[in-house]
Amino acid sequence: MGAEKGLLNQKCPNNQEILLIGRPGWGEGGWNMRVENRKLEGDLKVSDELTLNGSISSTATVTSGGYLIMNGIIGQDLILEKDSKVELFGTVTGNVYNRGGELAIHGTVEGALYKNAGLIMIHPESKIKGKVY
Repeated sequence: MGAEKGLLNQKCPNNQEILLIGRPGWGEGGWNMRVENRKLEGDLKVSDELTLNGSISSTATVTSGGYLIMNGIIGQDLILEKDSKVELFGTVTGNVYNRGGELAIHGTVEGALYKNAGLIMIHPESKIKGKVY
């Protein structure tokens, strides 16, 4: 079985083949996602791959090609630009604006959810307290 875009095949020490499924860009160098475990003050723009275990005091914007896994609190709004990706396991205290990204909600959105374009997956364990537009 050959490696395909987004897939990586490796041999285990006992010669069993394993298949790792990931985003394109994962691969020979391993998973290139940056991990931050802290509170960030002010607005945040994500243009690369970031897992944040902590909080953002203001607005988070994920730009084209950016990928955010959020385990914590966003103090204001979350904005997804075209071709971005967010997995929300924490809380957004403001609104969420999807302008063409891919959003998976496992956590809480206290404000409204605006879908101008893109994809939104609302998982059963999530809570949307505001209106969905």
